[in-house]
Amino acid sequence: LIVEYGFAKRLLNTKRSLALFLMAEVDISILSMVPREYFHPKPKVNSSLIRLNRKKSRISHKDKQKYNYFVMKWVNKEYKKIF
Repeated sequence: LIVEYGFAKRLLNTKRSLALFLMAEVDISILSMVPREYFHPKPKVNSSLIRLNRKKSRISHKDKQKYNYFVMKWVNKEYKKIF
């Protein structure tokens, strides 16, 4: 999957709720950087080629609901305090 480079870095940042949600379900890795010069018209940002490998869930459905609640309540709360 090709995404904006900054977004790819945010997917790996465990202080962000999106990363925590995804990491519970998939392994995320940045395979390579794709320079903006490779596109036409040239965008303002660089891109990254990322891989998302689905992994077997280790969390039960009930616990996953609790996990999602925790992430939404506490991780987002801390993020809003910073900014």
